Amino acid sequence: MMGQRCVRSVYARPSLSTLYINMAFLANVMLLAIIVGFFQHNFAQRSAPLPPSYELHTNRTSFSISVKGITIISHSTTDPMLTVGKGTTEFAEKLGNFHITENIQQHIKLGTFSFAPGPIGYVIVQLSNASYENAQVLVSIHSSPGHEVVMSVMNHYYDYMWLKLPSDPIEHVYGGGEQYSYFDLKGHRFPIWTREQGVGRNKSVLITRLMDLYDGGGGDYDTTYYGQPTFFSSRKYYCHVNTTSYSVLNFRDDNYHQIMVLNGKSPTTFYFNTNSSIKNLVQNFTMWMGQQTGLPNWIYTGAMLGIQGGTEKMLGYLKQAEEHNIMVTGLWIQDWAGTLSTNFGQRLFWNWKWNQTTYPNLDKEIQRLKAKGVRVLSYINPHLNQEGDLFKEGDKKGYFIKDENGGTYVQDFGQFYCGTVDLTNPEAYDWYKELIKTNMIELGFGGWMADFGEYLPVDGVQYYNGHPTRDMHNLYPLLWAKVNREAIEEAGKLGDVVFWTRSGFTGSSKYTTLQWAGDQNVDFSYADGMASTITAALSSGMVGIGLTHFDIGGYTGFSASFLSLRRTKELLLRSAEMSVFTPVMRTHEGNTPSNNWQVYSSNETLDAFARLVKTHSSLSAYTSQVMEEVTSLGLPAQRPLFFHYPDDQETYKIKYQYMYGSELLVAPVYLDGVSEWDVYLPSDQWTHVWTNQNYTGPGFIKVNAPVGHIPAFHRRQSEWTLYFKLVFSEIKEI
Repeated sequence: MMGQRCVRSVYARPSLSTLYINMAFLANVMLLAIIVGFFQHNFAQRSAPLPPSYELHTNRTSFSISVKGITIISHSTTDPMLTVGKGTTEFAEKLGNFHITENIQQHIKLGTFSFAPGPIGYVIVQLSNASYENAQVLVSIHSSPGHEVVMSVMNHYYDYMWLKLPSDPIEHVYGGGEQYSYFDLKGHRFPIWTREQGVGRNKSVLITRLMDLYDGGGGDYDTTYYGQPTFFSSRKYYCHVNTTSYSVLNFRDDNYHQIMVLNGKSPTTFYFNTNSSIKNLVQNFTMWMGQQTGLPNWIYTGAMLGIQGGTEKMLGYLKQAEEHNIMVTGLWIQDWAGTLSTNFGQRLFWNWKWNQTTYPNLDKEIQRLKAKGVRVLSYINPHLNQEGDLFKEGDKKGYFIKDENGGTYVQDFGQFYCGTVDLTNPEAYDWYKELIKTNMIELGFGGWMADFGEYLPVDGVQYYNGHPTRDMHNLYPLLWAKVNREAIEEAGKLGDVVFWTRSGFTGSSKYTTLQWAGDQNVDFSYADGMASTITAALSSGMVGIGLTHFDIGGYTGFSASFLSLRRTKELLLRSAEMSVFTPVMRTHEGNTPSNNWQVYSSNETLDAFARLVKTHSSLSAYTSQVMEEVTSLGLPAQRPLFFHYPDDQETYKIKYQYMYGSELLVAPVYLDGVSEWDVYLPSDQWTHVWTNQNYTGPGFIKVNAPVGHIPAFHRRQSEWTLYFKLVFSEIKEI
C-alpha cells in the first residue's frame, strides 16, 4: 500500500544524519518499542503490528502522516510538531477548587528529525534541537486494531510536551469531557483536570466574583467535574491522549491545535482514527472505551422525587404526589445517614449507614414501597466524616490516603473534616465495596448518587500504590465508579440497581451506570444554569457517556442578604419539561430547600409536574429504543443535530438543541420570561408535537412555547409517527 512504500523510500536512500544513530538512541528505540505495547493494554488487546493504515510523506525538511486524505500529523524543520520545556505546575486546592499555575521556563522546538529502523510495522523518528542539551525525543508511529495512527512519544528530561496538530479556520471541535460553556471547543483552551466546576463559572458576573473572594470557588468556562483528553474534529477524525496527568487541549489558533501534557518524561500515546462521519467516530470510540449498560426499565416510567427529612416526611411527600397523579418511580433520600448544618446550607453527615433516628422503619418501608413499584434511593461518596464510626474503623486499618508523614490525610470539606478512602489499596477498596453492598444494597436501596471524587490534592499526600499524585488525581474518579459498579455486579443487581456519578475521566463509561451534570445554579444563566446542562449532555455524549441527566431545577442557591439566589416556579417547570425528553427525571430540593420553589410548593405546580411526568412515562417505549441504541450501538441518548444531518453546516453551530434518539428534535427554553422560541430545523420534514403543524427544513422558525410545552418535533416520516401523535394527543387532553 502507499503508506508502506513511503516508509520504505525513507530507508532506501538514508542521509548521513539518518545513519548516525548513537548507542543511546538505539537503546531508546528498543525501550520505546516495549513501552508502546505496554501502553495499549488498557484499551485494546495486544497483537502483532498491522500494516500501516496511513500514508507517510517525507522530504528533506518535512514529513506528514495522513489517512484517507486527512492530514493528521505535520512536521517541518521550521514548524515542528513537538515542543518540550522545563518548568513547574502548581495546584492550589481549596474545597475541591483547583487554581492551576503553569510556570514555563523553557519552550524548545524540536525541528530536526531523522528516521531510524524499528520493529516491523513501526516508524521510528527522532526529533531534536542541537542548541539545547538533551533536547531530543523519540516518536513511534504505527497502526493497531481499531486505530489507524498510534503515536507514542518519550523523552527522559523535560517536564512539558506540546504536540501541534494541523487545523483550519472553519473546523469545529467537540469533546474534552463534560463541558458546560462551549460545545464547539474551537477558539478556546481547556485544562483537563477533574475538580469542582465552581459557582457562576463566569468571571464577569457578581456571583462568580463573590465566590472567588470567599473561597476561590467561582470557577470559569473551562472548569469541570469530568475532563477527558479526547476531541473530535469536523475534519472527521478523533484524537485521544492516553494520559492521566494534567493536560491542556488548546484550540485558540485558527491554523493548529496544541495539546500540552505535563510530566512529559513519561511515555505518552496519542490515538487517532478517521471515519466518514463524526457519528461513526463517536460510536467507534465509545465501543473502544466501553459503553454504558442500559438503565432499569423502572427508571423511565416515572419520576424520582428528591426529598428528605425522615420516614414520615418521605411518605407524606409520596402521598401528596400520588393524590395529584404524579407517577413516582423512586424516592431519593440523600439524608439517609443524617445531616449537619453549615454556612453553605444543610449538608449530609458522611457516615454511610442507616440513621434509624431520622428514618425509623426504613428497611420495612423500602420493601413495602418496592412492592408497589416505588424504589427508595440514597447517597454516598468516597469520604468519611472524622466524627463518624466508619472513619474511626477505616483510620484504624490504615485505609485512607496518607499525608507526608504516613498519617491519615484529613481534608476540609466546608466546616467538617474527612478522610478519603485510598482506592489504590486493595484491602481498602474491598472494605468500601463491602460497605456499599451491606449498608446500601442489602438494605434494599434501588440506587444512589455516587458523589464527589474530584477533591484529591496533589501536594502533601501519598497513595498506597506509590504512584505520583499528579497522575492519580484524574484517575481517582474512574476507581470510584469502578468500586460502585463492582458492588452492584457482585450483588447480582446490575440492571436493577443504578448509581449516578458526578466526577469522571477516561474510561468512566465502562463503569458508571449513569452520569449527572452536578451542581448547577438555580437560575437561567448560560454558564452555570439550566442552559449549561444541555451543553454538558452533548459534550459528554461525544466521549462515551451516553446516559446523563441533571437535578431538575438546579442545586446551588443563596439566601444571604447580600446575595440571594432562589429557584423560581418557572425554572423548576422549564427544567422539568426538558427532562421529559431524556431518560431520567429526578428532582432535587437544592442546598437551601426552604428558599427554593419545589414540586410540592403548590397544587398548581404538582398538577403541572404530573402532566410532564405522564409525558415522560408515555414515551417509555421510544426511550427503550433509545436505550438499545446506547447499549448496542454506542450512541448517546441526547445527540447533536449533525449526527443525523451531517451535510447541514448550520447543525455544527447548534449547542442548545439536541436529537433525543434519531426521531425527536428538542429545543429547550433556557431563558426566563419568554413564551416564544426560535428553533433551527435541519433538512427534513418535521411535525410540532403539540400542534401537529408541519414544517420543512432547513431553516429557523419561531413557535409558541408556553411553560409546559417545550419546543419539540418529530420526523414526519418516522416509523414512530403514529405513536408520537397518540402520546401527545393524550397529553394535550389532560
